[in-house]
Amino acid sequence: MFIMSVKVNKKAVKWVILAVAACIIAAGLLIALRENSAGSLAAMQEHGQPEEYFEAAEAMNPSGKIKSDEDRLRYIEGLGWKVADEQPCEVIEVRIPEEFDEVYTAYNEMQKAAGYDLEKYQGKRVKRWSFYLADFMGKPENTVTINLLEYKNKIIGGDICETAADGFLYGLKGPQ
Repeated sequence: MFIMSVKVNKKAVKWVILAVAACIIAAGLLIALRENSAGSLAAMQEHGQPEEYFEAAEAMNPSGKIKSDEDRLRYIEGLGWKVADEQPCEVIEVRIPEEFDEVYTAYNEMQKAAGYDLEKYQGKRVKRWSFYLADFMGKPENTVTINLLEYKNKIIGGDICETAADGFLYGLKGPQ
């Protein structure tokens, strides 16, 4: 008979599980982005993005500088959204690719339709602040996030997405 024993570090196992879960979530979001970006972009272009909408958000923070979560929350409120919790559910640093692939090109077209353009920030590291939205189209709580992309204390883009694998992705104005 052959017996083998292995000693496992519980902390290491937890980190591996968290890393695998993060990869699965990222893959799900990329799939959702790929499948929904064309449809979302078409809907956004069909209904347009009135300038008054973004002027209202800027009026909530006339300096345009984002210095705190309060400023981010005012910006979100100015866009017409209500968050479920005033604390972000996630804050991460992301890198805007130096060259856009097909998916990122479609994502940037959605940003352009909303009055933003990520081309100026290619190759830059930005922060993504995510907040759960309250009561978004009857979706279950904590399944829809608003994501703000921030560079040097300025909002440079963002989106609204459902975190489910078959979820949706819209520009900051949402569906029309």
